[in-house]
Amino acid sequence: MAGHQKLAGSNSNQNNNNQEGLDQRDPLCLGMGCVLKPFVHQVSGRAHMLALDKETICKSLSDREWMFYLQLTPAIQQFAPVLKGILCVLLENSQRFRSIDACIIKAPVSNDVKVKKAGTFNGNHKVEQILFKGLGRTEYSRNDGFTDHPWTVDKDQDAVTEAFGQNPWSLRQHRREINRTLKGDTLRKEVDLDKLWSNSHGDAIESYRALQNQAKQNGHKVKAYLLLDDVTSCYQFPNILDLKIGTQMDRAGCSPAKKDKHLNLVQRSSTGSLGLRLAGMQVYQVNERQYLCRDKYFGRGLSTKGFIDTLHQFLHNGQRTVTEVIPPIVERLVALRRSLEQHESYRFFASSVLLSYEGNSTSNVSSCSVHMIDFAHSTKPGFLDDKIKYPGPDNDCLHALDNLASILNNLHQNPDTGVTTRT
Repeated sequence: MAGHQKLAGSNSNQNNNNQEGLDQRDPLCLGMGCVLKPFVHQVSGRAHMLALDKETICKSLSDREWMFYLQLTPAIQQFAPVLKGILCVLLENSQRFRSIDACIIKAPVSNDVKVKKAGTFNGNHKVEQILFKGLGRTEYSRNDGFTDHPWTVDKDQDAVTEAFGQNPWSLRQHRREINRTLKGDTLRKEVDLDKLWSNSHGDAIESYRALQNQAKQNGHKVKAYLLLDDVTSCYQFPNILDLKIGTQMDRAGCSPAKKDKHLNLVQRSSTGSLGLRLAGMQVYQVNERQYLCRDKYFGRGLSTKGFIDTLHQFLHNGQRTVTEVIPPIVERLVALRRSLEQHESYRFFASSVLLSYEGNSTSNVSSCSVHMIDFAHSTKPGFLDDKIKYPGPDNDCLHALDNLASILNNLHQNPDTGVTTRT
């Protein structure tokens, strides 16, 4: 286990040549006036995400997800974001997420996590002048590619408000997290960090407990985040598609009410027919110089036809279908499927496949990527205290990947199919 890194107080006389990264000889600081910013490209997720630097995002910590990341096989690791560690932040002002101190517990094989010096950190600035456009409050009919699902229309005004500089979903979830923090509420059960450290990361206890003592003495709050590589950082204008894969119907630990909700969602959305459901999307429209965004409420109302239309929309930049990214995306999906097929008794409940590519049509970069994300409900043989051993590979997930590859291949062969755009 790599040693922990304490982020100490800043000094204005520190060498400016070292401001891009952590260094054992010159520890840097998040704090003293530094405000953690929302991750502007967050298109989905129940909790907010924060940008630590231009290559690292902070996601609310789940002990199951942390442990699952640590136990990923190399075959799956190549499709997952790089795990960098855990960030424990001492918050001075919960409403602005202002950090006054922090410690980083590095993952065993992670590279150094880079951060900006206090006073210079401003989050991800590459879309600073880009307008994100949310979903309009419009009723849709079944023959338009939508079901009669009650979630067809997003009823949350925050989720459809246009936001300058960040995805509407990112803004919405950050506001909700602020409200939860101020009220002392949490989305999920708080992680017992003392237990987590004592089991796996004894060298982090001293630094973490120092933060806890500061919090108790001054009435501050300590929050913990999973540090992950921002897989979209290589793009100037990242187009992002987050798809929930599988039906989740066999997930252990679900209450009857939760299972009923899943069943209802499966029956009334594209999940039932394809094993795929839109969780979030942003696609850069070059003619309008803004992102078109869709959220999970939009996705819950999509029929099979509506899902295919939306997938086509993800590949359309407002002027043409970007067909050149389809073959490499399909190739990666096939490779991912081949890898998952070899993992007996693994189940990726509530996981997503994340597709991304460069949205700037004037860029010479035509790269694209495929990642698996969200492992908070995943399981495998011998994982933690999970008692159920599932037979064979995750066929639910494999079926979804097969359907996605098939749809993309059809779109590649028929790129002139009309794209339905709704604002």
